[in-house]
Amino acid sequence: GKWLCGGVALDLDSSCTREQLWWRMAALFTGESQALHTQHAPPLPHHSRFPPKHTRTRHAQGQHANRLFTVFYLPVNLSVVAGLTYWNTLLSTRTRIRMGLAGSALGLALVPLLGALPPSGLTLAATLGLLCCVGVTDGLTQPALFAEAAQGPPLLTHALVTGTALAGLAACALRVATKALLPPTPRGLAASAAAFFWVATAWVAGCLALYLTRAQRPREGVEENTPGARTPTPASPPPRVELSPSVHGASEEDAEASLLPRGPAPEAVLRSPYLVPLGTAKAGVGEVRATLRTIWRLSLATCLIYTVTLAIFPGVLVEDARAPSGDAGRGWFVVGMMTLFNLGDLAGKGGPTLVPALRWSRQGGILGAVCLRALFIPAFHLAVSAPAGLALCTLGLGFTNGVLTSSAMATAPAHVAPSQAGLAGSIMVLSLDVGLVLGAALSFLWLL
Repeated sequence: GKWLCGGVALDLDSSCTREQLWWRMAALFTGESQALHTQHAPPLPHHSRFPPKHTRTRHAQGQHANRLFTVFYLPVNLSVVAGLTYWNTLLSTRTRIRMGLAGSALGLALVPLLGALPPSGLTLAATLGLLCCVGVTDGLTQPALFAEAAQGPPLLTHALVTGTALAGLAACALRVATKALLPPTPRGLAASAAAFFWVATAWVAGCLALYLTRAQRPREGVEENTPGARTPTPASPPPRVELSPSVHGASEEDAEASLLPRGPAPEAVLRSPYLVPLGTAKAGVGEVRATLRTIWRLSLATCLIYTVTLAIFPGVLVEDARAPSGDAGRGWFVVGMMTLFNLGDLAGKGGPTLVPALRWSRQGGILGAVCLRALFIPAFHLAVSAPAGLALCTLGLGFTNGVLTSSAMATAPAHVAPSQAGLAGSIMVLSLDVGLVLGAALSFLWLL
């Protein structure tokens, strides 16, 4: 949910000041960067691009800030993800995660300093350049995180996807707090943006420290706690959970659990001898096509999920939705709808970790359910003037976005050979980013 946080970052019922511009930058950074602790992803994820019609920013010198950010961020991010998916032996996943987290923390610290400079064309260029750097760091980290998680049981990917939803909700909660506690003046907006950036900087720096501390533990666990255990190789692949029913009547969950050593989680999972050590999953270029042929339905489903989501939301809120109390309450109305979407997204992404019935594994079934989400387009068109209907559609859009994303991302690695699991995770992130680009392009239709 990285782009969704942007709409929460400012009041869309007023002209966009320089301080509001920095709130948008905060949303872009933290929408993905805060998801990296498991992301949004994404990864902080980890969607808003449009201020009200005819809005201009003082800092952007008359430019449409959201559109500029979309054009500069998404193509760079997509290019990096695509390049590192195709040439996946250039950097190990561990190196990419370290570089991405460090770059995100540095970028978060630089934005408030850049915002303190007088507005000019030079500061706008510097802002856009920094935004491109964020696209690079996100592109380094996003696929690497999912490639790491893909080495283990699907539950690890479910947890990672849940983290991306938590990132969006955390951004919403912080915006609600600052909106309630600080006045909607330039000074108040500046204070709220500064608080957002410093909290996010400390959070991402803490994530980097945590990753550096714990990254060695899985390897140590394999070497020290499982004497004689072999590192999985293509010649001797580790056992994997099959998606088909067990022949002895055991459920898929039982089969998955049998692969993991007994002990308190998550240490037992991290010490599993069946997990490939972090940062070692690499595959040749030829495997990209072979892996994609196996999981193309899930790849297409992930792309369509975010194409539909971004084509609808939050463009419908920014351009067409009407608050119950009119323009006076529009700011809180937009924040409330964004929070509602993120709550639904969190329920959908976190549900599969608690409710086995939500763990969909059939590729055709997931793709079919994703195609049905296109019905949200006419539904939002009809509900745009009815707040209750709009709230219901928003909650449904968020929940289906979450549960289908979680199912697709966690299922893909289980459909390929163990040596291709990490590559499958990277391909799924690439598919997600393609969906973001397509959805962002289609969302401009709400301006018509």
